[in-house]
Amino acid sequence: MQEKENSKAKYYIDRAYELNSSDPALFLYKGLNLEFSNKTEEAIAYYQKYDQLPLDSPYRELLEGRYLWLKRQKVYTEIDSLANETDLSSGDISTNTLAVFPLIYHGYNEDYVPLSRGFSEMISIDLAKVNNLTILERIRIQAVIDELKFSQSPSVNQSSAPRAGKLLKAGTIVSGDYDITEDKEFSINLASWDVLTSEQKSRTNVSGDLNDLFELQKRVVFSFLEKNGIELTQEEKEAIAYIPTQNLDAFLFYSKGLVEEDAGNFKGAETFYNNALQIDPNFGAAGNKLETSQALGKAGGSKELVVSVLKTVDPVIKVQSPINIVSSRLQSLGNNISSNFIQGLDSRNPAQDQGAGIILPEPPPPPAR
Repeated sequence: MQEKENSKAKYYIDRAYELNSSDPALFLYKGLNLEFSNKTEEAIAYYQKYDQLPLDSPYRELLEGRYLWLKRQKVYTEIDSLANETDLSSGDISTNTLAVFPLIYHGYNEDYVPLSRGFSEMISIDLAKVNNLTILERIRIQAVIDELKFSQSPSVNQSSAPRAGKLLKAGTIVSGDYDITEDKEFSINLASWDVLTSEQKSRTNVSGDLNDLFELQKRVVFSFLEKNGIELTQEEKEAIAYIPTQNLDAFLFYSKGLVEEDAGNFKGAETFYNNALQIDPNFGAAGNKLETSQALGKAGGSKELVVSVLKTVDPVIKVQSPINIVSSRLQSLGNNISSNFIQGLDSRNPAQDQGAGIILPEPPPPPAR
């Protein structure tokens, strides 16, 4: 029954898409229909069209959220598959591909624990500004953390770095630690390991007053790059030196948002990113994360859940008026979505409708000369 309903839906959606391939509602319907047909890769291609839509489109958030969710699931599937291999290949690994793991906090004040994610994210963002470096997404690193059961310590060391790097196809693993004392002294250490040789490539540390935390974070990045023999252009130096926020409380909320996002709690992440922006409205990184967490919160999870969310968007698919029979079907489709994807279609097969006689009007005469 489900397969039959999906087949009917595909017929009407495909016809509508032929008539209006720029309708954002159809991007979503095409993607969902492909998901229900277990064609995830094809669905992702339609969801990725979210970046073609204006920011105020009600479909942009749903398309983006679905795209990000399926990409997350794909990453976890890939890592899970690789983890089952006993002999991981290192043939296509480059030392210029870096994976930055969460830093470890050695202090006693638990309020500062979430900074582990915040620091690793800021370091990743800074390193990504170097043109000849490739920095892996945080979701990939989180998938490896979950797979290798780094529950007590999400960081890596000389013994765990090689396998983590091969799972990620990263030639260099970056991790470290930080401490904030009762006297408000801040210290941060950053180290790197060569995945192919299992040797530590570099280690650098910076310390100072907690009030200078953001400047110290930049200093440790510049020191790290220097010790790894990476020369920077003036443009790269200026880009890395940019500090997205000077407010520690805003950065703490941002870091808490990252923790919740990594755990798959997108609604919780949204709350923390909102808190960060309320303190510092110019904190662009928090604003970007707020958008993605909102999208994932609305369109993540099961495809059936997304179908139910669609009812709140009140979708209306618009087609050219001459195609009356298709128009009526599509209007029904837009107004009657259910967990089976569409509802209210009659029992006729698509082939019967194809013979219903869709007649296009004669083209207008050419203009008079």
